[in-house]
Amino acid sequence: MHCSNCGASVNPTAKFCVGCGRPIAVTLVPGVPKKKTHPLVMIMAGLFIVFFALVLFGMLINAIVGNQPASTAQTTIAPQASPSPTPKLTKAQQRAEDIAVRKAYAKVIDKQLIELGIESETYTTGADATTMVIKDALAGRVRANSIEKADTMFQQMRVLGFKKLEYENGFEGDMYFGWHWDLTKP
Repeated sequence: MHCSNCGASVNPTAKFCVGCGRPIAVTLVPGVPKKKTHPLVMIMAGLFIVFFALVLFGMLINAIVGNQPASTAQTTIAPQASPSPTPKLTKAQQRAEDIAVRKAYAKVIDKQLIELGIESETYTTGADATTMVIKDALAGRVRANSIEKADTMFQQMRVLGFKKLEYENGFEGDMYFGWHWDLTKP
């Protein structure tokens, strides 16, 4: 099968051309509705939910172990012991925790992409896991442009301490396509 736009050879099950990034025409089967939601919209919604859950989890943890005002209720049974202060994390412990959060975030993204039918591999690189790499066999300009417009995802990644995002097709040589974003710049 060949792309009608650029003539590149494409997999019969492909949704996008690896040569030009254009969608491949699909013959619709009667009675089966065509999906209208773009996969990256679903990814963005999932990322927002994950980010929101992390914020709520942080607030819950802060409420449990953070500085809470003492209760004004009087107890007649026995006085309550004051909570012991929460030990602060050392720099090494905080670094290890930050790395673990970034790696977990990459796993969530990988799982969401696979659930959307996008065969990909998502992982972190670097000593502090500050670079996220998404290898997508069908990486192309269309998906890269959609990622580039995902401001919310970039903001979430900055909050988590990521410094770079690399999106590539994972091929070597002339077939390689890749996009890189520096998250340290607004």
